[in-house]
Amino acid sequence: MNMKKRLYISLLALVAAVAAFADIPKGAIIYLDVTQHWCCKKSYYIYLSRDNKSYKMTPVTGNDGVYQYTATTSTQDNIRFCYSDSETAAAVNGQVGTHTEDANGWSKSKPYCVIDTENGREFHWAAAPSATGATALQSADCNLVYNCADDTYMAELAFRFDGAPCGLRISSSMLEKDKLVKTPHSPYEYTVTGLNLQQGDEVAFMVGLYGDVACTLLLEEKQIKVVAPAPECEKTTSLTVCMGDELQLTSAVDAEVYAWEVQQVPVDGETARTLALPTDKQQTYHVTVTAYKTVVNAERNLMLGGDFEDNVGFTSDYAYVSNEHNYYTAHPETSNLYTLTDDANWFWQNYEPVTPHGGNLFGLFDAGKSGYAWKAETECASDHTKDNPNLVILKDSIYYFSYWAAHPNGASESDSPARLQFVISYDGTEENLGEPYTLPTDDNEWHQQTVTWKSPVNSTKVMIGVKDLNSNAGTGNDFCLDDIMFQTVSYSESRVAFTDHYIITVEDCNEPQCDLNVYRKWNDFLFVDNSEKRYTSYQWYCNGQLVEGATGQYFRMESEPAPDDEFWVVVNGEVESCHTTFADAEPSAAVYPADNTRMEVVRRMYEVSTNFRLIVVTYSDGSVEAEKQVVF
Repeated sequence: MNMKKRLYISLLALVAAVAAFADIPKGAIIYLDVTQHWCCKKSYYIYLSRDNKSYKMTPVTGNDGVYQYTATTSTQDNIRFCYSDSETAAAVNGQVGTHTEDANGWSKSKPYCVIDTENGREFHWAAAPSATGATALQSADCNLVYNCADDTYMAELAFRFDGAPCGLRISSSMLEKDKLVKTPHSPYEYTVTGLNLQQGDEVAFMVGLYGDVACTLLLEEKQIKVVAPAPECEKTTSLTVCMGDELQLTSAVDAEVYAWEVQQVPVDGETARTLALPTDKQQTYHVTVTAYKTVVNAERNLMLGGDFEDNVGFTSDYAYVSNEHNYYTAHPETSNLYTLTDDANWFWQNYEPVTPHGGNLFGLFDAGKSGYAWKAETECASDHTKDNPNLVILKDSIYYFSYWAAHPNGASESDSPARLQFVISYDGTEENLGEPYTLPTDDNEWHQQTVTWKSPVNSTKVMIGVKDLNSNAGTGNDFCLDDIMFQTVSYSESRVAFTDHYIITVEDCNEPQCDLNVYRKWNDFLFVDNSEKRYTSYQWYCNGQLVEGATGQYFRMESEPAPDDEFWVVVNGEVESCHTTFADAEPSAAVYPADNTRMEVVRRMYEVSTNFRLIVVTYSDGSVEAEKQVVF
């Protein structure tokens, strides 16, 4: 039996039409094998044209994905298979697609109708179920890391699977409730944050694939066990850069505020994540940057109404309505509104059951246009009962702005999600803070968005808000908000998230000038020009190592040098020649044989005295050698 467990048969019906030369007799067992292509329904039916009726098939014990039906009467040869939620639906809705009425092949020896393609229209009759194939779950991995930003561990889960299962469940003792995913796509990734672990603790996650969206029909599951590693919230990095290079240092973590020190001296006014460092001279810098994470404290919130526990302290571009059960049943034409609720599904049955992130209520926004979902003002011109007198900003102060958002719509209404934007205005100037955030549509969980901002002015007339940029009037453009914060940030009110230490060496990377060239002579000599008699001592080097005994103007190779061997000489104890390989050294004469050998051109002998003579040899490269000989 093939256990690939693919789940992507056509979304509405699986149909296969078969025919035989004769009626199928009473008592015959007909099998349906869908192990190649699993689907999201739990019930399969056989439709018989004889009585225009569907009959439910039963699973075959021990053969997952194989179903059977025993004929109660003699059966005509027009058989169709389908799956549906009910016998009535199977009889009506299961009959779709093109059927091949004259197909044949069923017999007592081949009772298995094996579905070959995902639309169910191609099949063959077989004597046995499909052969065993690959399992549905190909891999399940977990990377457990320490998150210095919040002093907790986080698990990064990644799953790969074959086919398209209807449901995926992630469970662990570390999770308050199981994570359920409808019709997941491979690969699927999920991050669990805020794990309360100590170094060395073991944590286990169970992942299961299911044949139904309710995650009750288990196909396959696997357990993953990981051990908490040692925390790393401080590191040292060494860098070497060239003079004149642009150099910017960046903290290893994203936080709200940063403190920089250069040569142990604080850098005033620099609170950003990145610092530019000068490189105009040779020196070594010791730089430290400490990232501080803001501790959110509701008591320091500068505005009202961010917790949505009541309808005060803020205004909205959408109309407020009461939290009426199944509101749209009575008001289907209404849009561009908001309410305060404890469950999105209570307000409308088609919403998913989103509950408050904190407290008892949250803001639920049905948006059919772009606009401010929520805004707080120092002085609210339209309603002074919603003034926020503490909402003021001070020049050069740093502010932390955050909110939590969730997507209430189901999978069928997720094609145009909300795009939320932080906005602040002061004394008539309006700024977008950070980038627009598009709500994820693969879950209905709360996601936090944060941004920090440094005020350029003092102002007692401020507005902050969350604006939806999506103007789509159709489905999907709905969202939930909760626990909005706007507070000041300071080192004393924050905690250390990470500390980076940098050791930066600035060097002059320009190529050094060399005036003393090295020449080659024949196949085995290197030398330097000393025609002006400036040099009185020599020491040759090869690949950085002093060559013992090589202390003359001419350096002879004891063996053939390697192509990348590097040579140079130090003369007079202090002047270093240019570095070169033997092949790159310039030849010593204009006449130089192609085979790098010198040839003897003429030899002469001169009698100096009765017992002494001189042999003079001239070579093809123009050089001359003399040899004294004593005659006895």
